[in-house]
Amino acid sequence: NPYNLNLLLLAAARQLRGGAPDRADDLARRAIEVEPQLGRAWLLLAMAQDARGDATSAGASCENALRWYRSGPEAQTYCSNRTR
Repeated sequence: NPYNLNLLLLAAARQLRGGAPDRADDLARRAIEVEPQLGRAWLLLAMAQDARGDATSAGASCENALRWYRSGPEAQTYCSNRTR
């Protein structure tokens, strides 16, 4: 089901861990298309963009992750550490 957000996020995380940031990027973007305020998807997108070496896009995605993923400390940790 392409609109099951939890499955999209799990698949994106798995692809990222498996060394496929392009696929993780695609899955995170699909989740964002369905729910633009889904902070966890923005965080996964930022991680995929960083893994591909696209620091500028990752920074913008981190801004969205921090805006929408307030209950997730991992966004704060990841996004603040990536600028160091």
